[in-house]
Amino acid sequence: MRSFKAFVVMALCVCAAAPTYAQVQTGSITGAVTDSSNAILPGVTISLSGERLIGGVQTQTTDTTGAYRFDRLPPGAYHLKFELQGFRTMERDDIRVSASFVATVNAKMEVGSVSETITVTGESPTIDTKSNVQQTVMTQEILEGVPTGRDPWSLAKLIPGVQVATYDVGGTQSIQQSSLSAHGSNTNDVNYNIDGAVVNWPGGGGGATMLYYDQGMFEEVNYMTSAIPAEVMAGGVSINMVTKDAGNKWRGNVRYYFANDSLQSENHRQPGFPSTFLGNPTKKLYDLNLAGGGALAENRLWVNGTIRRWLVNKLTNARNPDGSQALDDNTLKNYSGKAVAAISPNQKASVSYLWNNKIRGHRRDTPPDFVPDIAALVQTNPASATQAKYTGIRNKLVYESSFSVMDGETDYKYQPGTPADAIRKVDNTLSTAENAASRDEEQPNQRTQFDNIVSYGASGFGGDHLIKAGVQFARLYYESLYKVQGDHYVEYSNGRPTQIREFNTPTNPKNIEHMLGFFAQDSWTLASRLTLNLGLRVDHNTGILPAQSNAGNAFIGPLSIEQRTPIKQNIAVWRTGVSYDPIGNGQTAVKASYSRYGLQVGIDRVTGVNPLSNANQTCPWTDPNGDGKFQPAEVVQSSCSGFPVLTHYAGANGPRWP
Repeated sequence: MRSFKAFVVMALCVCAAAPTYAQVQTGSITGAVTDSSNAILPGVTISLSGERLIGGVQTQTTDTTGAYRFDRLPPGAYHLKFELQGFRTMERDDIRVSASFVATVNAKMEVGSVSETITVTGESPTIDTKSNVQQTVMTQEILEGVPTGRDPWSLAKLIPGVQVATYDVGGTQSIQQSSLSAHGSNTNDVNYNIDGAVVNWPGGGGGATMLYYDQGMFEEVNYMTSAIPAEVMAGGVSINMVTKDAGNKWRGNVRYYFANDSLQSENHRQPGFPSTFLGNPTKKLYDLNLAGGGALAENRLWVNGTIRRWLVNKLTNARNPDGSQALDDNTLKNYSGKAVAAISPNQKASVSYLWNNKIRGHRRDTPPDFVPDIAALVQTNPASATQAKYTGIRNKLVYESSFSVMDGETDYKYQPGTPADAIRKVDNTLSTAENAASRDEEQPNQRTQFDNIVSYGASGFGGDHLIKAGVQFARLYYESLYKVQGDHYVEYSNGRPTQIREFNTPTNPKNIEHMLGFFAQDSWTLASRLTLNLGLRVDHNTGILPAQSNAGNAFIGPLSIEQRTPIKQNIAVWRTGVSYDPIGNGQTAVKASYSRYGLQVGIDRVTGVNPLSNANQTCPWTDPNGDGKFQPAEVVQSSCSGFPVLTHYAGANGPRWP
């Protein structure tokens, strides 16, 4: 532990003096300038303009190798202007930049008067010859043009190599999360980011998110699936949602989508389908999205925001006691806003706030597969993400500080009208449930993220370098107030009573994790065509169980624990990659990479050894008096399976971090 603390101190010093920034939410334009004989041209003045550019036109001068580079560019279209005494001015328009994309734009200038201008038209660069990242960028044209659900899980189905656990037909799977994996990765290895800030849900293995996003707030959604840079710890799929920046002109739009039962076909009544199969028809689907923004002070202060209301109501393959088909009804409400201020031409600050509430009126966690409305859960999911960010530039040094809080609560409740003495009845053979939902649960959780990152571009030492390093801290908090009516279920097999499932409820376990990560990486371009991408990352994870207690019930006594720290983990991983432009025109790239990642961190590493977590045991039961109700005298407690209890890991510092 002493050596790790020494490393922390050393890394903090390095990050204060050494360079880096998180490029996952911005892109770059780079290139070289030559004359008509292909001789390099140093001293060329290059002007970059674009509506998304904060602080107005940026200028640079080509170095002794004729090279230039513009970094930290928000996604959008840009214009380049090349000027040098004795040569005709050259302009290049409509250069499209996406997050984590490096556009190579080379220029060849002709001898002539500066007052003469040559405008070069052509396709925007689509090949990134500098980076090894394998990514798919969902631009506005794709986000709003493809007939899928307007959410990151439905869009992921379009990406080669990404496996999605569910299917989506015309948005019918919308408002539901799906597990993702890329090239066989662990489904927990998914990162959700808004403008580079991590918004993963702390619960479980850490690969989900509390937020259900408003697509109208995003300029683009970027999916990285291979050769992910060192600023991201886990491999798998890294999703970065880049929020829109307003321009000087006020703009707005309204989008509305609608579908109902009359706009879909029926195929489940054809020969070959079981007569009991009811299908899953969509009763109603609509998505109303309003967005707009502009400048409060031209070239100084911009604001934009969105409002969304989304509804997807479907029927399930189950019936209620009255014979009607069971309902799966979903409503999503979103409110989002963002303000960006140009403090000076070299300083920018932004604040954003995104809020949602997912309301699922009848949630069914399978198995059992056939659940009437009264035995389904009512789920609500109010959550928000707040982010404040500062960016400062001094010559070739860029400093960025970001503080964000993802805060929310997922609640699972009994249906309105459920009697207070209703006991859940489950038939494990018929896969049915009756009488009441599975539980009453409240899950307050929070993720606090604080990132400080710097970057520095330098020439020399064998080529051009873009060096990055950073410190990232996160605090994860998760608790679960869990209650079951009667503290038990009654369970059957083909209508025959077989056992009681007893719970240790009510429980309210509290769990905390602290994560601290350091990374450094260098994009090293040699002889303009060859780029080496090298990175190193070190992470430390501490899992904490605060002092807490459970009251106990008729099946288990009270339990208390003092605060302890069952998890103290360290991991070091690396990134290596090479990208080569064999022709030198920015249109072809040969790439290879070899990297190691750390498994995503979720609160399950702590909950797995929290003895106050909800648990259950089964006890043989035959309902001797045939009344369908459990009486304590009908069960011999010594014959029960016992409540599982795991209070510590085999190793003193917790399990190995894969």
